[in-house]
Amino acid sequence: MRKGTTASTGVAGTAPVVSPAVPANGQVRAVIDRILPAVDGGRFAVKCVAGEPVVVQASCFTDGHDMLRVLLCWRNDDDTAMREVEMRARGSDVWEARFVPPQAGRYRYTVVAWVDAFESWRDEMVRRVEGDDIRIAAQAGAQVIAACADRADGADRRALAAWVDDLQAMAGDAHVDARAVKILALDEMLAQRIRSYPDRSFETVYPVELPLVADRERARFSSWYELFPRSCAPVAGQHGTFKDVMGRLPAIAAMGFDVLYFPPIHPIGTIRRKGKNNTLEAGPDDVGSPWAIGSAQGGHKAILSALGTPADLRRVSWVSTWPWTSHSNVRPTTHTSRHTRTGSAGAPTAPCNMRKTRRRSTRTSTRSTSSPRTGRHCGLNSRACSSTGSTRA
Repeated sequence: MRKGTTASTGVAGTAPVVSPAVPANGQVRAVIDRILPAVDGGRFAVKCVAGEPVVVQASCFTDGHDMLRVLLCWRNDDDTAMREVEMRARGSDVWEARFVPPQAGRYRYTVVAWVDAFESWRDEMVRRVEGDDIRIAAQAGAQVIAACADRADGADRRALAAWVDDLQAMAGDAHVDARAVKILALDEMLAQRIRSYPDRSFETVYPVELPLVADRERARFSSWYELFPRSCAPVAGQHGTFKDVMGRLPAIAAMGFDVLYFPPIHPIGTIRRKGKNNTLEAGPDDVGSPWAIGSAQGGHKAILSALGTPADLRRVSWVSTWPWTSHSNVRPTTHTSRHTRTGSAGAPTAPCNMRKTRRRSTRTSTRSTSSPRTGRHCGLNSRACSSTGSTRA
């Protein structure tokens, strides 16, 4: 971070504390009041879609009538070097620029600003009318340009040095029309060369690099369709499989759904298994609740053998990426399990904010590590729901 600003992140998990430090000589004059978008001062990441522009605004100002120059700086989380984009004034001290995250990932962005001596001089020169005022301003501008020429190199250095000589010679010659001096001073081609070598020794850097998460387009909004694979058999009374699910994919995609959502597909416990309609006694043909995970076949890392093999599940994932419709690709996903502080697997989590009911534990095996769960009430074998902002497509 450049001099003139300091930052303290404070307590972990809290919003960053911004503490600008103003040097005694007051040469750091640019003020960056705030940057938008930002969530809780950078405590949480702003979200966007990869490949789409992110518009950033900053409130920047300084004392007096001098001109500011403001840059938007951004980088990928894995990079160290910042990319810079020129910000434009939109009025009322608001500056704006945009950048495009090229791919999904995490990014950082911030803003730097400084008082630009050359642009300040050039802005005043535009307003000069009297001949003597123009000549005096040209002499002062020659000193600013000379300082910039010292920072340049190659052809730019030679061009700026020649500009200084010509400007001083014409400003000091009373026989030269003042209007010609003004035209030379405002030469746009030479001004472009100077803008490549700014004096940033007294710039202000916003103390927080704001986080940004760029995700896939589907993360903005997705329609989720949930079904029980065991209920997809074409013959009533038979246990469905992953292969049976593949036969349902075209119909699900035709309804406009993006994501196929499975309940737990792990082995189901047999001890204290419940029967139909939540009865306490299970019959020989009762398959049990899929949330009662754990049996002799395995736990959370195994797949119920009646549904198929891991290869069958991968095939469902592959087939579901086929473009069944022009607007929808169904992608399968399953419940994920959270873990308790002891490391044991807890209740599966659901992606939709639907009504939840608390029930007694359905643990049915001594190998099950499930805690009393909080799950969604499931009264049907399939259900459709929508999730805004989901990233589990």
